[in-house]
Amino acid sequence: MKSSKAFLSASGSRASELLNWTFAFQSLFSVLFLSAATVLATTSTGSTQCPCTSPDLSAYTTGSQLKVTVGAKEYNYAVPYGTANCQSWDSDKPPACALGNGQALSDRPDWCAKQWCYVDSSNCASSYAPVRSTWLAGASNLYYSYATCGTTNSFSSWSSSASSAGVILTTVEATMKTLKREIERNYEDLQSGMLNQAVCSDHFDLNSCTNCPAVSASSVWNGASSRMNFSRTGSFMADSTETLYKCLHDNVEIQFMKVASTEYDMVNKNRIAYLYIAFADRGNYIQWPAMQWTQGTYDPRYRPWYAMIASGPKNVIIVIDVSGSMGTMSGASTRLQLAKDAAIKTLDTLVWVDYFLVIAFSNVVTGCASMLIPCSTSNVAAAKTWINGLSAGGTTNFRDSLDAAFDRAKRATSFDGTSDPDRCFSAQCKTVVLFLSDGVPDSWGQADYARLSIVNPAPATGFKLFTYALGVGADGTVLSALASQHGGEFKSVSDGGNLANTMADYYKKISENRDLTAVRWMQYRDSVSNQNLLAGCIGIDDKRVGQNNALLAVACMDANIIAPLSQLETLSGYTSFISDYSSNSRKCASGVNPFLEMNTLSCSTVWETTQVASPGQNLLYSGSSGGSAESGGDKKADGGGVVIAIIGAIAAFALLAVVFRFCTMRFGQKPQARMSSQQSQQDQNRPSINSGAMTGSPMPQQNNNQMFSQNNANTPSYGMQMQQFPNQQQNLQPQAYGGGQYMQSPQPQYGFQQNSPSPRVSGSPRPGPMGMNQNAGGMGNQNAGGGRAANEPMIVVLERN
Repeated sequence: MKSSKAFLSASGSRASELLNWTFAFQSLFSVLFLSAATVLATTSTGSTQCPCTSPDLSAYTTGSQLKVTVGAKEYNYAVPYGTANCQSWDSDKPPACALGNGQALSDRPDWCAKQWCYVDSSNCASSYAPVRSTWLAGASNLYYSYATCGTTNSFSSWSSSASSAGVILTTVEATMKTLKREIERNYEDLQSGMLNQAVCSDHFDLNSCTNCPAVSASSVWNGASSRMNFSRTGSFMADSTETLYKCLHDNVEIQFMKVASTEYDMVNKNRIAYLYIAFADRGNYIQWPAMQWTQGTYDPRYRPWYAMIASGPKNVIIVIDVSGSMGTMSGASTRLQLAKDAAIKTLDTLVWVDYFLVIAFSNVVTGCASMLIPCSTSNVAAAKTWINGLSAGGTTNFRDSLDAAFDRAKRATSFDGTSDPDRCFSAQCKTVVLFLSDGVPDSWGQADYARLSIVNPAPATGFKLFTYALGVGADGTVLSALASQHGGEFKSVSDGGNLANTMADYYKKISENRDLTAVRWMQYRDSVSNQNLLAGCIGIDDKRVGQNNALLAVACMDANIIAPLSQLETLSGYTSFISDYSSNSRKCASGVNPFLEMNTLSCSTVWETTQVASPGQNLLYSGSSGGSAESGGDKKADGGGVVIAIIGAIAAFALLAVVFRFCTMRFGQKPQARMSSQQSQQDQNRPSINSGAMTGSPMPQQNNNQMFSQNNANTPSYGMQMQQFPNQQQNLQPQAYGGGQYMQSPQPQYGFQQNSPSPRVSGSPRPGPMGMNQNAGGMGNQNAGGGRAANEPMIVVLERN
């Protein structure tokens, strides 16, 4: 037995030794194979249909160094560079791919490692898509190609290796973070005055792409523009002669063209996709691809993708004065029409991670919903219809309108534990109230300031109030004091002024507490092709000393640059990918991320109870028992209709005196004292604020968060499955379910039940007419806005529910 064990031991030892030699030979073979492959790669001269060339670069060479210009800053590259054969020429080159010493950057974009070479564009088949190089200042006829070196895009690599769809997060985010880093550095260098900005190229104006290649009738781009140029970027500039933005444009174009030429199908051009950046200063805008596009009044700073990055997830409560004086003409429109336009433009700055509520007031306070509601396409469209149905009349009741707005804002920022259902109706990051009026309040005093301070004692951690005085006669004193007291800003807008832009600027004032490194995602639909697109966006900041990371620009990249979403869905890990981008996009700058919490609360099911008022309907108080069904729970002012109230009181007193005298004379006795039921009801309808809870007329006792009625049979319970609805439009927007599971979900089109007791507890909404209109008003469009030309790319934000 002992010898047998020894034999087995010796055999095992020899087997192990043989195995080690086998691994050694395999490793040696792998090294030799890779070396041979490298030699073949580095000595490849490209395709015979588009061979690599050796252009004369002597004008840019000093000794053994090639001087490359990026945004007016020079870099020295060792020669040769890009000539004669295919190599990964950029892998060790600054600024985008490596440090000055050649050390590769950890988060560099994919194109850094891909092979390319200079080519003669006149000696290349169109399938090799040569791109004009802008690295060498003044070189007008220098082209390069990745395709001639056999380079494939990221999706092709993933498909062949059965990789996870989550790689798209890495690819897009690395590209965006590289652009952020380079533009921030370049801007700081340019502002230092140490660079020669005169070497930077003129802009290519999108307004003047008249000589760009015509778009064929069969192209997926047909309808987006009549002419397009995929070999360059185009821009809108407030001042086309400003050299600072010429240089920034040069830098952006280099980055965009590198991404497009390595990731996009530059031959077939069969995917709708964009790369774009907008600057905070004056709305300067750069886009790939270049296209004929008349700017009109388009300003990218008021588009949802820009506001999403500038402010992060947010709650927005808009309060509009609709008193009689709002019918006054203000320029070519009434003040009320200006207010409507401003409210609608503000809604257009919102995206799927935001929540909103619109309140209107005169002596009566009304609302489009009972609480903040999710910013879905159908909700926003219905709210716009409700806004357009408002009419002027009545007095100016500051007190009840601010009480209502502060109550909702409080409930969106302060919660009773992690199970509080109000968490489903809040972004949980930032909350702002935008309050607009053109008049003097009916009644206002120091007690009103004190009452509101109790509700919002610390605006830095609570919510902010922004106030706007419109036209002659607006009480700037009260509005200014309110804004100052609650951490916001007061703006006075003259009659005929640009109220819409002034009001929609709110998000710029809450940008200081944003996540400086987050890439946030937005799924939207291109109305031209009806294709679903997905954009990753990032903020670019002013890193100079003393600038406190002020927002410099917002940049976005469509994942469709790499592949259509329909193809990405075929990769493993797509469900996790959706979960990851949804979670990343909801994250607050403070680090709080409500994403998982919303899953636990089954918020996607709760959102199905959301109802938006139809024109003329008031749902503001429908969450409580206040008001009659006919009135919709309207809250009337103490001071509204003062003259009428006084006359009525005098008449009532006189009538009571006559009745009293008659009764005492006829029956010889005094009437029993009793309280008027009508007076009691009026007293109980008067809203009051107590620790953020709104109390109305008599109702069963419950906690301050009156979202769900325990006695309503239709109340959704947490964890219930989402019901299916007819006439639904399918979309790819992520859905949250209990337990963190995700799936594609149908998209309901909300109908409006006129007398529903509560939009927060009603059952399944019936299908209605408020489905997404691809061409209506530019709501949620990437490039929508006043004066949108017919050839302007219009992008509609998808439903999230």
